[in-house]
Amino acid sequence: MNFLSFFKISKNNHALRHWKLQRLSAVFLLLLLFPWSIIIIFNLGDFSYNLSVSLIKNPIIFLYLNLIIIFTCFHSKLGIEIIIEDYVNNKALQYQLLVLSLFIHFFIFFIGIFSLFNIFLGSGE
Repeated sequence: MNFLSFFKISKNNHALRHWKLQRLSAVFLLLLLFPWSIIIIFNLGDFSYNLSVSLIKNPIIFLYLNLIIIFTCFHSKLGIEIIIEDYVNNKALQYQLLVLSLFIHFFIFFIGIFSLFNIFLGSGE
């Protein structure tokens, strides 16, 4: 299977594409979160504020946390979208809930990224 065909978009395979993206984002989250939890457990002995800020100011950890936020928001958006599409029968209400979900996920995404940048650039102290 060609890797680029994995993301092919067409009306006939929308559900299959959605399912693949959901599983792919879950795998990425698992691969990102497992090492992150090990780093946290071994590097943050007292879980102090100053130690947490110094960890976030590390460029590698900063990038890592941004990836976690991106994939978490994307994975959550896909999951909520499926729940709304499966359990809301009224098309108008379904559309409104999908738009509301999209706005909420973008808001959470931007707040997370903004917060990390605020700490990383030093104005978060």
